[in-house]
This record gives sequence, structure tokens and C-alpha cells, in this order.
Amino acid sequence: MKTITFFWIVGTSVALILIAVIGVYLNSGFINGTFTIEPSISSYFGTFLNSLLSVFLSTLTVVLIWLTYKSQKRELEETKKVLGKQQFESILFKLIDNHRKLKDSIVIYDASLMCNNDSTKNERHEGVRAFEVIRYDFLKYYKYRVGVNPDQSLRTKPEETFYQRIAEDYTITKEDYSKESSVHIYNEYFSKVGKIYGHYFRNAYHILKYISEHADGNDRFVYSDFFQSELSEHELFMHFYNGLAFNKMHGFLDELNFLENLAESTLIESSVHKSFYKTKFK
Repeated sequence: MKTITFFWIVGTSVALILIAVIGVYLNSGFINGTFTIEPSISSYFGTFLNSLLSVFLSTLTVVLIWLTYKSQKRELEETKKVLGKQQFESILFKLIDNHRKLKDSIVIYDASLMCNNDSTKNERHEGVRAFEVIRYDFLKYYKYRVGVNPDQSLRTKPEETFYQRIAEDYTITKEDYSKESSVHIYNEYFSKVGKIYGHYFRNAYHILKYISEHADGNDRFVYSDFFQSELSEHELFMHFYNGLAFNKMHGFLDELNFLENLAESTLIESSVHKSFYKTKFK
């Protein structure tokens, strides 16, 4: 298409010059009424024609230089765009690879869980399995805090029943699944267990921030989906509740539809919690 446009411009210019020359021929007296050359003015007309061609060639040269400049500028911009995208992807894939290694390095023991009532049990859990254990520990803790199972005791205060603990804490009422309550419960849980996995979510935050700030248009969702594909359902579940407690993270999760593959039925109280994000869950 660019080549066709170039030749169209040059061809049009040549045609206009030829039309102008023919017009001059017919009106200059160089050709008389009998269509023979008039010797008395032929030398002057030759000088005029030479000047006219010089102007045409100079103008054509300028046009060609301008077209070459525009073409090189466009190619340079496209090259910079390609190189910029390659650099972005290189950094992003390194960040995701580091995140994968970081996840694999996470280790949690049963003794570190909030709801481990079996003091004899202290198994070691790593990577994805660690998030599976953390997920169900948090789920159990959340239900304890809203009084779904008030007869159970918490590991952190084995001398107290859950019912006694609830009576002392008026910030959570029985079966309160509101966002405020959920944030409060998650922050409680995070203050006890978060030191084990908190760096995982800080790293995820910076990856999503990098995608949001450096990727364009629909590419943001492509890269976000690529990152999301690295995560298990247990990780997405914890991302959901972790995001409630951190506004900036919540914003990126919503903006990039990062939680779209999390099943609505897996939320602690789906009828209420699904409204905490703009995302449409599975």
C-alpha cells in the first residue's frame, strides 16, 4: 500500500508537469499555426523548458526526501514499539518466574495455623499445598469468627471456647458476612499467619501494577490472564480476601478481571461476597 501511494504521487507529479509543458508549447508561439517550429524563439523556449524541468526535479527530490523521512520515521517507531514490547515481556516473564519460585519456597507447619486443635499434628506443607492448607484454615477461622461453629476452640487461645471469645469482641456479630466484617477477620488472620505468605501477595501486587501501568489496551488482560494461569484455585481464593484488606490490590484485581476464573460457589458466603468486586465470577 505504501509503495502504491509513493508511485501514485510521483506519477501524478509527472503528469501535471507534462500537461504544463504541453500547455506552454501551445501558448508560447514555439509551434506556429502550421504546426512547424518557429526558429526565432526556439532558443528562449529551450532555456525556459530547462528552468521548468530544474524546478520540477528539485521539487521531486524534496518530495522523495520527505517520503523517505516519513517512511524511516514510521519504521523507527514500529521498531521501538516492538523492542519496547519485547523488553516489557522479558521483564514480566522474569517477574512471573520469580513469583513461581517464591511460591514454591513458602512453607507452613500445622503449628502455625490458627485452627489446628490437634497439638500432636505438625506436618510441613510447601508451595501450592501450603496455600491449600492456608485457604481452609482461613475458611475455618472465618466461620468461627461469625459464630457458625461456636463450640470449637481456637489454637491461639486453647483455654477459651470460641463462644467466650466472641462475647468479648463486639466488632463481629453472629453471621455477619459484610465487607467490613470480612476485612476485620482477614486482618486478624493476616496478623497471625501473614508473615508466612505476605511477601507472596506483595510480589503479586507489583506484577499486576507493572501490567496495568505498562501494557496497552486488551494486552493488559492477555498478560493478566497469563499470570493468572499460573495460580491454583486456592491462591485465587486467598487473593480474593487479601484484596479486600488492601485497596490498591483490590483495584488491580478488579481492573484486570484477575479473579474471573474463581468459582462463585467457592466464596465463603457467595450471595454476599460476590458483590465485593465488579468481577463476574464463574
